[in-house]
Amino acid sequence: MSLSKNRRPRWTAISDWLKRPAISPSVRQTNECRCHFWIRQGRIDWCKDSPRRTCKDAVQRK
Repeated sequence: MSLSKNRRPRWTAISDWLKRPAISPSVRQTNECRCHFWIRQGRIDWCKDSPRRTCKDAVQRK
């Protein structure tokens, strides 16, 4: 993921007042990982099209 304003695609990283990170837009990996997710309020929100959304190491929002 690139945060450089000179590269495309690029993402924006911010943190809220509790210093929880957020990344925009979503992250979609098309390599062998094949995951698709958002990082919001310090949590990973798996997208429905991601086979990794049930990963035991991730926190899934309800």
